[in-house]
Amino acid sequence: MLDSLLALPSLILVYIAHLLSSLRRPLILVSVLCILTNPAAAIRKLKIAYLSVLYLLFCNDKRFQIPKDDPAAYFPKEMGGAAAAKLDGATYKSKTVLLIRHGESTWNDTFNPGDRHKLVFLLFFVPNMIYAVVMELYFFVSGKDADSWFFDSALSGKGVKQSEGLRKFLKKEKLRLGSLPNPEEERAVRLLLALEAENGGPAESHVVSSNLRRAISTAAIGLADRFAVTSRRSSSNDPITLLPCLQEISRNPDALSII
Repeated sequence: MLDSLLALPSLILVYIAHLLSSLRRPLILVSVLCILTNPAAAIRKLKIAYLSVLYLLFCNDKRFQIPKDDPAAYFPKEMGGAAAAKLDGATYKSKTVLLIRHGESTWNDTFNPGDRHKLVFLLFFVPNMIYAVVMELYFFVSGKDADSWFFDSALSGKGVKQSEGLRKFLKKEKLRLGSLPNPEEERAVRLLLALEAENGGPAESHVVSSNLRRAISTAAIGLADRFAVTSRRSSSNDPITLLPCLQEISRNPDALSII
């Protein structure tokens, strides 16, 4: 039984290879026609593919470079630093930073097991990889030069559901305000939903994201109720601020921005 399961991906691959071989000429003809109708998009997609290969081969961005000067040395111990006391003439201000992990991306769906059993992931890796390549080819021949499965990978279907889950969670937590056991948790919910804007005041917090599509989409979907409130105010200015410096460090092309 186990041998049959392990042979299943190879069997699927053989059938798909046979199918593609029989459709080779029609696919080539359709591809050429699509490229001729939108050469600019085709050229951009080829550049993205070329950049992806170069990045995989020569990128050295494997990990964060720890600065030589420890930032903790500039802050006193009561603020979580290492200095014995406040520096002379220094002014300290504190900010609350709430971190939200982006939902699963198409790259994660193809190359990472996630919550799937490793055996299931291995069995379906080849079919999933073929599906990803086919989707990339579809983006190419259809002229979708601003979309890619691998380059700056967007949210997968599961990633969209995870972002929607964040929105539902915040809705539930909003109903529990005043009864939450931790005051910091209550403050976090109020900041994420910009509840001060419901009472006519300006938003006291700002939404910041990297310029990667999966991060932007997670913020837009997960905090949709916040933007629904702030957008109704004519004097409100509550954008998602994009900061390229927040891009994750990786040698994979899914860490490069397509924007």
